[in-house]
Amino acid sequence: MVTATLSVLTDVTQSAGDGVLLYLDRRISGGSISSMAVVRELAFPEDVQVLSAIGIVHLRSGDSIAVASYLDSGSPNPAYGIQTGEWEGVFSAFLVGAGAAGFTEPAAPTGSLADWNNKALVGPAELTEQITNPLKTLYSPSRFACRAVVDFAAGSNQRILIPWATAVMESSGGWTYNGNGTEFRAPTAGVYLISAFSCFTRDGTLGPYGAYQLNLLRNGSMVAVHQRQNTRIGYGTTISTSEIMFLNAGDTVSTEFMGTGTGLAWKNAPESPNETWHSFSGVMLAPAAQSMKA
Repeated sequence: MVTATLSVLTDVTQSAGDGVLLYLDRRISGGSISSMAVVRELAFPEDVQVLSAIGIVHLRSGDSIAVASYLDSGSPNPAYGIQTGEWEGVFSAFLVGAGAAGFTEPAAPTGSLADWNNKALVGPAELTEQITNPLKTLYSPSRFACRAVVDFAAGSNQRILIPWATAVMESSGGWTYNGNGTEFRAPTAGVYLISAFSCFTRDGTLGPYGAYQLNLLRNGSMVAVHQRQNTRIGYGTTISTSEIMFLNAGDTVSTEFMGTGTGLAWKNAPESPNETWHSFSGVMLAPAAQSMKA
């Protein structure tokens, strides 16, 4: 799991706000650069804008990761700057699944974890069941990632489940999805990290009254709500979210979009060659958990 947060401050040169982009990239050892995440939001005069990006990706030993930022102001802007105070910029990575040779390599099955009782005989079979098998599961956990969406459109105040392009889905451990790619079903119970970001555009009248939401759902019920504003026409901006949640076997996770405003039309921003503008992914963190409280 790779994350980046950047705080920037700019004098705006465009009336409806300048675009600020955050790139999260990977360079394979001694080779080419590929995109892990691209996030774009709008900056306004004398207002600090905080951007965040997260990616659940497979990295090999020797790969490099980097963050870049860019101001899409339409003209040079000498007032654009990255804020350098403590925690105004964060770049981090956390290793999950240290034994996975690839994102689609078969995940280790979740074994049973019986209690060890006093005076019980503990032999090689018990050690394998209680130590080796759980470690294999943690080293290669169940996971999925879908890094593109199917084109969709929605009117103002219309909720729509985002259809993900399952043709490019990577998964391991038995994740399944419904026919239109709007729901992804967990194969086994456990605590999972679920992450998503997506880029959206609006059509209609230019102006400030155009907010939109990216909602994270479990079994069709709301888990998290994230909201942004897009004041420009035909210009994609991004929301990202990440949540830790317990899922039972068969539980579904999905993302929901809703745009507000009067007489506006919303749709997904088109894919950009060699850049990742949309992503929905998850990875198991605790295979033995029976709930978030247990």
